[in-house]
Amino acid sequence: MFDPERFSPGRIEQIPSHAFFPFGAGPHVCIGQQLAMQEMALVIATVIRQVQLSLVSPPDAIEPELRLSIRPKGGLPMRWCPVG
Repeated sequence: MFDPERFSPGRIEQIPSHAFFPFGAGPHVCIGQQLAMQEMALVIATVIRQVQLSLVSPPDAIEPELRLSIRPKGGLPMRWCPVG
C-alpha cells in the first residue's frame, strides 16, 4: 500500500535496511525492468554527449576504498558544463 508519510523524519528509523527494491523481486518483479534499464542507459548516453565532466578535486586527492570492488572514498564529485 502506498504511504507517502513513510519517509517522514519521525518514521525513517522504522524502515528496515534494504527495504527498497526499485523493480521488486521474486514472482512480483516488474515486467518493465529491462526496458527501464535500457532507457536509462540511452538517456545517460544522450546527456553525457552534451556535457563536459571535470573533477572537483585534483586526481591526487582521490583515495581508493575497498568494498566489494574498489571505489573512490567519499564518492567522485564532478562538475559538468554544457558543451557548445
